[in-house]
Amino acid sequence: MRKFLLCIIAMTAVALPTFAQEDPNADNAEGTMYIIPVNSDGSLPALVDGQYQGQVPMIEYEGSQGVSAKNVRIDYGFVFEGVSSSDEKRTFYKLSSGTLNMDGENTLSIAPDASEYISVEPGTYDITLLQPAPGRRIFTITRSKIISGTDNIETTVSVTVTYYDCNGHILNGTPTSPGVYIVSTGSTASKILIR
Repeated sequence: MRKFLLCIIAMTAVALPTFAQEDPNADNAEGTMYIIPVNSDGSLPALVDGQYQGQVPMIEYEGSQGVSAKNVRIDYGFVFEGVSSSDEKRTFYKLSSGTLNMDGENTLSIAPDASEYISVEPGTYDITLLQPAPGRRIFTITRSKIISGTDNIETTVSVTVTYYDCNGHILNGTPTSPGVYIVSTGSTASKILIR
């Protein structure tokens, strides 16, 4: 009897960690996938109220085929995390091949923790995650096509310049006769002297 109980306890200890993970084969699994950018040392950011700081939720993509996140800023790397709708189950995923294929398909597998993050060059990315078959997850990652900062932005500002004589009368055009004039540009006014 004692051996039987020890066997049951051992089997339970082995099976318990899998109960806390999302079922990768469930077709009707409810929950949210997140992208979590990692810190410079590869660690996860702080967990506050059940969410990692800076995590990005992935939203439905083309019907129910998959989820995606656009314009995600990543400086060092990231991990995928699946969270059940009840927030009780958290599952991390790792890159199966070990080598990231930019602009192509990458296969994911369940990871025991978030230590095997996916490394990328600093940038802004569009990431799409698909589940083409039960238990199989693939993702694509491409650089976002966004303009950052003020790159390639042309700005034309039109300011109206108005000239007045000393009596406050508006002049037509720029004065050429000697004298003191008031020039108004936008919200500022100043005096000029023409000799």
